[in-house]
Amino acid sequence: MLLALTRRWLAALTALYPPGFRRAVGTDLARLLGDAAADAAARGEGALVTFVMWNTVICLRDALLEWSAAAGREWTTMKGGKMNVQMRTQTLKQVVRGLVRRPGYSVPALLTLALGIGANTAMFTVFNGVVLRPLPYAQPERVVEVFGAEAGDGSQFASFSLPDLRDWGLRSQTLEHLAGYSTLPSDLILTGGSDALEVETAYVSAGFFEALGVQPLLGRTLRPEEELGDNRLVVASHAFWQEHLGADPAAVGQTLPMSGDDYRLVGVMPESFDFPTPRVQVWTFLSVIPSSSIPMEYRPVRFLQAVGRLAEGVTASRARDELSSIAGALALEYPDSNDELVGATVRPLYDGVVGTVGRTLAVLMAAAALILVIVCANLANLAMAREARREPELALRAALGASRRQRAGLVMTESLVLSLVGGGLGLLLAWWGTDLLVARSGGTLPRAHEISPDWTVALFSLGVSVLTGVLFAALPGLSAGRRDLAGRLRAAKPAGATPGGARRALVVTQMALSVVLLVGGVLLTRSLWLLGQVDPGFDPETLLVAEITFPSSRYPERAEYLQRYEETLDGLARIPGVTSVGTLRKFPFRYEGEGVRWTVPGQVEGAEALQGRLFQASPGVFQTMGIDFIEGRGFEADAGRDGRGVAVVSRSVARASFGPGSAVGRTILFGDDPIEIVGVVEDVRLRDLTGEPPAIIYLPQYLSPRRGAAFVLRTSSDPEALMAAVRGVVRSQDPSQPITELVAASRIMAEQTLRPRFFVLLLAGFAGLALVLCAVGVYGVVAFGVAGRRREVGIRLAVGADQAGVRRLVVRQGMTPVLAGIVLGVGGALALARVLEALVYGVGVYDPLAYALAAGTLALVGLAACWVPARDAARTPPVEALLGE
Repeated sequence: MLLALTRRWLAALTALYPPGFRRAVGTDLARLLGDAAADAAARGEGALVTFVMWNTVICLRDALLEWSAAAGREWTTMKGGKMNVQMRTQTLKQVVRGLVRRPGYSVPALLTLALGIGANTAMFTVFNGVVLRPLPYAQPERVVEVFGAEAGDGSQFASFSLPDLRDWGLRSQTLEHLAGYSTLPSDLILTGGSDALEVETAYVSAGFFEALGVQPLLGRTLRPEEELGDNRLVVASHAFWQEHLGADPAAVGQTLPMSGDDYRLVGVMPESFDFPTPRVQVWTFLSVIPSSSIPMEYRPVRFLQAVGRLAEGVTASRARDELSSIAGALALEYPDSNDELVGATVRPLYDGVVGTVGRTLAVLMAAAALILVIVCANLANLAMAREARREPELALRAALGASRRQRAGLVMTESLVLSLVGGGLGLLLAWWGTDLLVARSGGTLPRAHEISPDWTVALFSLGVSVLTGVLFAALPGLSAGRRDLAGRLRAAKPAGATPGGARRALVVTQMALSVVLLVGGVLLTRSLWLLGQVDPGFDPETLLVAEITFPSSRYPERAEYLQRYEETLDGLARIPGVTSVGTLRKFPFRYEGEGVRWTVPGQVEGAEALQGRLFQASPGVFQTMGIDFIEGRGFEADAGRDGRGVAVVSRSVARASFGPGSAVGRTILFGDDPIEIVGVVEDVRLRDLTGEPPAIIYLPQYLSPRRGAAFVLRTSSDPEALMAAVRGVVRSQDPSQPITELVAASRIMAEQTLRPRFFVLLLAGFAGLALVLCAVGVYGVVAFGVAGRRREVGIRLAVGADQAGVRRLVVRQGMTPVLAGIVLGVGGALALARVLEALVYGVGVYDPLAYALAAGTLALVGLAACWVPARDAARTPPVEALLGE
């Protein structure tokens, strides 16, 4: 098998040669390489791998040389058979020995290559795992997300009620399966251990696993016929099975005590399955949710998301058209509940999972590619400098009969060997770097558990290594082959008398690409800083958040869980160091509130209802969270207990409902129910920091009670120091009551900038690496030029030139390609700026400050790189310079 793959690889390498060469000797070359590979295979796999590596280098080198040969030459057939291959191997061994003897050249080159190839391979590993790799489902292109489309605000992502979902599934001909899922109302609670454990639960309808097309690792999934029968069944995630069940295959079929009932474990999912979120630990039927928590059979109660599988040959657009027709028919059949749900949206599940991250990763992948080009330019400069220094050796080879082709081949072989070895080091670096990238992403990357090196990554690394070798080997190799060295043995002219146009062009290239990277880094950094200055509408400092849900299994009646709610609130308020306590339905950035529509009495007949978000809140929560009042007051202690409708609204609600006038004392209508506004507060952001804050209506907890609440504690010191006390209060009241989440609000806010911070860190790293490479490149070119002009500098100083004049001369000549590169880079950055439009916040992609900072930084780096050799040149004693010649 390995020999067959080797033969195909070697045959593919012959395709790199020019057409004339392939016609003349391509068949002979492929046959000779195949025979030699068979001999190597007979000596073992190690010999075969070595043979493949060496001959890959040789074929790439020879292909470059043949393409550079003069047109119309006659190709000669290969002679010597096995002896020819053996001579190639001997040449390679000589090259390797030469590189080992000259670590001053080979070690910096290998380190630079390892960094460049490692960065590209690590980025490709992430890009491959998130963007390129198909979702781990059967025929993933047929798996889609389905949403309702509401009239009014044009929302294309409305949730479903269970009756609507059933009707859509029964009437659809374009979907093989349609299933709903939700992580509401509360998670199951695993009991039986020392502490109660809230298990992240996804409630699903029949057909959920069939829609996704995924098979369990152990056991089976939930069967449709069990949904209304024996429905206390769970399927466990791989992580839950390992952590809580000891990875025991015999756990399947056993019962688990959860939320006061016994649930039977019927299956374990593979590690790659994490839908709808990686946090989910178990899946169970929607039908286990009691009607006291969610009246699911009530058509207006829309809390479900939906996933479907397209029928064979059906497109997403065709399914959308059919489902929109079904939605329109249901709107006519149920006008009281469905008049606003008039359309459908169908999109591939891939789009929902990857989202906009794919575009950002593509930009970072392009940035890594620019780094690789800068690496190639730097190494080409290094190789050309080495080639110039070894002119005496090359001249001696020419005198002994070596052809130009042989001299060029020697230089190219060195570069290609370095590229393959550097590629191997880069792959090892990427193996470690990928884990570091995933860890630094802080869980913000989708499909993070699927990011791992594989054969695709290994082939990418090999391809990048080969490409890098070709790019930085071609220029010095061809230069060595074309240079006439016959007079070098007798000429007094020093090696490399001038930097040469090619080396200056490489500096221009490096600087131009670095400007593009640096402009992007500055724009994203400024964007991140501005994002951190956004006011969320509340004060997260010294704020502690405890998410608690009172389960229906222990508190089936409203009066029971409301009593526990009051006791918990009072107990938390008595903790030393707590200055105030309040509750919201859930904390911002953890929840977007319930969708709500309202009208204003006296508005024009037929006007569309206003839309916003609804939160249940306790008296005092606004002061606890630091949400400022614009007018009015908060809730009184008994608000909502008598059933009278009162609300505190955000600025956006007041403005949309009543314009610039006062809203306090005015009334809005939820259907036919009047709600009096008693206060207006500042807007609060709920989802992210970049968009506009939504309109929010706050109702008293007792007017619209919910089992779950975020208990918010304002503390006088470090809030995390009170976590143990909070747990103690909850445990003392009910030992089986878990806390869903206990976290400082400042950490929740830090999470909002985690993803942009990660992307900025990557791009800033690339820009920093580009700066270092540019400094080395500029220094190398200027220092090399100064070394070749020692005699000229000595004469200038001997005839009276001052040191300052010499420094200005060297710096001026060194800065010319630097400034040219900066100008080209600014133009390139302006041309590519629109790529970053979707990635920046609060700053324009043509921001003059960003371009000025990038250009100024690179100019200073270039000036510093020119100044050092200029200073050394000016300090050279004239007599020493002239005697040295």
